[in-house]
Amino acid sequence: DIPVFCWKMNEDYAKTASYTLYDIAEKLRGRGWLVPAYPMPANRSDLVVQRVVVKEDMSMDIANMLLKDIERAVEYFEQRPENKPTDNADGFHH
Repeated sequence: DIPVFCWKMNEDYAKTASYTLYDIAEKLRGRGWLVPAYPMPANRSDLVVQRVVVKEDMSMDIANMLLKDIERAVEYFEQRPENKPTDNADGFHH
């Protein structure tokens, strides 16, 4: 009954990106968000997604703050092409 949104990186973009969704998740944690990135089950473990659970009291203001923080995280990594993308989520625990 709770809406969940998930997304993946564009496959072509991901080939040359200096970050992964794991890196975005880490940057968002630094801003107080828990937006995990994780691989799908064994039959699609090559696919990494990030997800948001939208609770009943989430306002448009909060949604806009999250989008702005995602934008900031992407800009941060795009300004650092030498960054080595993270390929796993060993550091994330609920």
